[in-house]
Amino acid sequence: MRFGSLFHLALEQWWKAYALGSTQRLALALATLAEAVLASGATDDEELVIASELMAGYHLRWHQEPLVTELVEHEFTMPLVNPLTNHPSRTWTLSGKIDAKVTSELDQRSYLVEHKTTTSDISEGSAYWQRLRMDGQVNVYYGAFPDVAGCIYDVIRRPLQRRLKATPEASRQYTKTGKLYAQQRAEDESLDDFRLRVREAIASEPESYYKRGVVVRLEREMHEARVDLWLQASQMRDVISLGMHPRNPDACIQFNRTCDYYDVCTGVASIEDERLFKIRDAHPELSKRENATA
Repeated sequence: MRFGSLFHLALEQWWKAYALGSTQRLALALATLAEAVLASGATDDEELVIASELMAGYHLRWHQEPLVTELVEHEFTMPLVNPLTNHPSRTWTLSGKIDAKVTSELDQRSYLVEHKTTTSDISEGSAYWQRLRMDGQVNVYYGAFPDVAGCIYDVIRRPLQRRLKATPEASRQYTKTGKLYAQQRAEDESLDDFRLRVREAIASEPESYYKRGVVVRLEREMHEARVDLWLQASQMRDVISLGMHPRNPDACIQFNRTCDYYDVCTGVASIEDERLFKIRDAHPELSKRENATA
């Protein structure tokens, strides 16, 4: 998640700078990465190397695409509509933020752009693309921008290379000539060597790291999405009214970590403890402080 947020900042600047020269555009994105790492206080040089090389490859892959940026990180608010009566909710409004909106110089039509970073397989026909057929985020975007021709899903796969570390002294084995075995190291891999290895991995299979596809929705699918969203909002209204919230034990441990709210559900901590939790009225990415479902 940290890496995704970091890379997203660079993408934001890259798309805003579409009118600049190619060299300037990339330099601005790379400078944004370096500043974001410095501002966060992180000291993970390896992560910055991976992000920088991935951004440079992204630029080479896409900078000549005939897409003119219209909007970047643009917020929207719209009514949450009952799909059966077409009346707006009196409890909720629907807010969100798009990554970008562009005009294609090929067909002069507008498209939304949604950036995603992942470590999953992004090849055509993979499970990653199949799941987008029911992606709720795209459905909301189409509701807010009904006149666009499609949503360009812009996926970037993070390289999984790790910097090679020196073999611990206790584990080192030597040949008769006094050299370490081939798979062992006396020193950590230099950042320059690590950078070159990451760059070569990306350059050898760019299609494995950068993929775009246009996600479309039929009217039937949009109606089903509106039903899903209305039911979700109705459940939220009910649990607030009753003061009781359903638990989902299947989600307690995912992505090799325990949910931050596990202690609340098991009675060890209180949701009212301000040292542990902060109450927000809307998603932290949104500047408007309104009741929102997005």
